[in-house]
Amino acid sequence: MAVALAKPDSKMGRGADSAKVASQLGLSSEWLRQARFVLRHCRDMAEEVLRNAKYPLTVAYEEAQAMATPSEAMIPRAAR
Repeated sequence: MAVALAKPDSKMGRGADSAKVASQLGLSSEWLRQARFVLRHCRDMAEEVLRNAKYPLTVAYEEAQAMATPSEAMIPRAAR
């Protein structure tokens, strides 16, 4: 989540850049994608993930998806 806050998604179609950033930092690009999704849809949840180890990113991501409109919800990459 800290990386997502420091380097938010640019909406410029830089998926390769996201993968590069994640790889350079030894992170999963999927975790970075989920963190950025949570950050875009509910900053309070993103900040809570940072503060509270008992509130994992996976839970925040599921809750953010439920709050997002159907067009905003992430479509599985295989379906794109």
